[in-house]
Amino acid sequence: MARRPILNPLLTLVTPPQPKPAPGGGKGAKDIREQHYERRRKHLIKSFSKLAASAKLKRCAKADRVLVRVIMDDKSLAPSYAPGDLFSPEYGAELVAPWRHGYLAEVSAVALARLGRRLTGDRLPIATKVDVSRVKAVSLLATDLMEMDFEELWARATVVDGRTRLFLGSPAPFRSEAGREELFAELSREMVYERLRYEDGDRGGDYADDTETIGTEQLVPITPAFPVTGEALRAAVSQRGAFVTVACSSVEILQRLVASGAIVKWDPVQPLVPTRASQISLPDQDPPTLRDAPIVGVIDGGLLPGRYEGVTAWAEQPLVPDRDAARDHGTRVASLVVEAERWGNSLQLPATPCRIGVVQAVAAADARFPFVPNRFLQHVASAMARHRDTRVWNVSANLPGACDDVDVSPLAHALAQIAREFDNTIVISAGNRDGDECRISPPADCEAGIVVTGRLHDHRGWVAGACPECRTGLGPDNMLKPELSWYSNHALPDGSVIVGTSYAAPLVSRLAAHTWLHLKEPNSDLVKAILVGAGDLGSFQHELGFGSPIAHALPWESPPGSVVLARKAQLKAGSYYYWRDIMLPATMVDRSHLVGRLRLTAVLAPEVTLTGSGNYFASRLQTGLQFENHRHDWSRLIGSLPVETAEGLARAEDAKWQPTRCYEGRFVHPDDRSRKDGLMSCRLGGRRLRVYARTFERDVFARDGLVTARDRDHDVAFVLTMEDANGDPSTFDSFVQAMGNRVQSAIIDQEVSIDA
Repeated sequence: MARRPILNPLLTLVTPPQPKPAPGGGKGAKDIREQHYERRRKHLIKSFSKLAASAKLKRCAKADRVLVRVIMDDKSLAPSYAPGDLFSPEYGAELVAPWRHGYLAEVSAVALARLGRRLTGDRLPIATKVDVSRVKAVSLLATDLMEMDFEELWARATVVDGRTRLFLGSPAPFRSEAGREELFAELSREMVYERLRYEDGDRGGDYADDTETIGTEQLVPITPAFPVTGEALRAAVSQRGAFVTVACSSVEILQRLVASGAIVKWDPVQPLVPTRASQISLPDQDPPTLRDAPIVGVIDGGLLPGRYEGVTAWAEQPLVPDRDAARDHGTRVASLVVEAERWGNSLQLPATPCRIGVVQAVAAADARFPFVPNRFLQHVASAMARHRDTRVWNVSANLPGACDDVDVSPLAHALAQIAREFDNTIVISAGNRDGDECRISPPADCEAGIVVTGRLHDHRGWVAGACPECRTGLGPDNMLKPELSWYSNHALPDGSVIVGTSYAAPLVSRLAAHTWLHLKEPNSDLVKAILVGAGDLGSFQHELGFGSPIAHALPWESPPGSVVLARKAQLKAGSYYYWRDIMLPATMVDRSHLVGRLRLTAVLAPEVTLTGSGNYFASRLQTGLQFENHRHDWSRLIGSLPVETAEGLARAEDAKWQPTRCYEGRFVHPDDRSRKDGLMSCRLGGRRLRVYARTFERDVFARDGLVTARDRDHDVAFVLTMEDANGDPSTFDSFVQAMGNRVQSAIIDQEVSIDA
């Protein structure tokens, strides 16, 4: 039995934050883009008149309602410029969803001409003038969607019976009840029931499935949280943002559903595939016997019989039969969860072995077993519901190809909803490169997941540069993925080698499981913030994320010369929150100047919308660390750009709408700085610091419910690391003494028994 003593634990702040009302905003005369106003007003009058007379209007209208695409100019993408005053219910219109470079508005067909006439008047309200000056163009959504490359979409979809191909489609997001009812009626008008079978000799019965169909279009819904059956189609139509699985026998069927305005987004259903690898050995010594070790749920190809039966905590009934499952791949992933430190390469890894839970749900790359997303998601959700003591789940398989430039994949969205429902950490491989593509592969675009890419090692087993075989960031709409990277190349003395992000993800999964085990009050975002906070890179890099979680010996500790503080909070929009009087350790002050390293990590559980295309994150966090300067004013030390920063600049330089925020600064006395060394200097007026935070929401119109933005709680996890320049062992104790009863240990002393 081995037990590692904990020296200095992760700490938590006991005192709650103090809220302070934040100033509000609104559209004013200064927001009118005068140089564009008159030209755009005339253009909108003409466009509304043209739409009202369009022959295509009747075809795509539902209960006399149509979806109109509203394109904003590049200077008008901030939420405060959403054109809700132009498209208002008073005039038979309302915004219903964000869309690429703008919004979707649901407009009464008869109101289109009325909107044009309204703009001919001279006494428009200021807020409406602001909208008019910032809208570049309006068009029928169904007409615009007909310009997509249907042949390319068709070629990427899974074939299920030799000719029929599967897609995930999103029904038009009508807000009006009448519009939804007519949409439902149109989709269900020709509904019949038939048997869809997977035919392969005498195995067809294994894959038979009762499905609801419209002619040749199979409809099986996937809601944002869980797949459902029964009132499937109605649920998909009424729950805006839901997806349905559509089986089409020809490209023309796709075009017909798009032209009618019934389906507005399409994703080809593709197989979830593991890394290809040749046959390899496993470590030659007997596997460890683990007692009380945490469990990692391995959602993969199952296990080959024998070696890991003694460390299997539980196993679900297989979704994929043994003959089709990627059992060799699942066994390799499980091996790294259980005994990564027993592989070769002398890799520098912490001893954090875990037991495994087995979810056999991934088919081998050459198997003909059809991947049906709703079955897979239901299987994962059921496993999480049954095994509530398993808090970390590993997915080392990806869809082929890169993620979309803008849209989050339905699979990633659904996995995020499932993981958040159970408050579990889900660790996902970034995917492996295919040709010239390098961006992450779904479901690595899962906002709730910790996405892991590969990293090389040097001859001593320490981390090195990016792995050329592995996919890298970014995700859709510049999502900050992957978060972490770790060793993706593993070898055994017999010459067996495996390479891929499949084998980097388990290293993070096992560390995450032990982090869950040690924390007194864990949740998935706090665990994520702690691991990101322990990354060895000072800022996000698209090839390596925030690095490998090795900055601390173990992430639930404060290593010598440092203090690590963690805190969970619930914040409401409309207020600033301050954690005051955080004392800077005396070892980090030199001649009245700050010296050492500061790192602030925060993870927001974001509001999300999938009703549109773009603006997936509907809430954001502004946070930072402030210090008391020599004039005794509070100034920004590290953190978000100020609120008044231009939207485009803030998105590009500060990833403004990304839920993971990580800021780092390294400081020296100005006399010790060398030119362009990348270090900062800061003259202090005292040793007090404070963390501030504020949440914002956008596109509230796209989410149903009665809870307003200012009444909604936003869950945030914070981690602050303070590290002196010389590893002074007195840093931790001096901080604790200065803080007194305002801090306490965030961990419990866990003992895991391991027989070597």
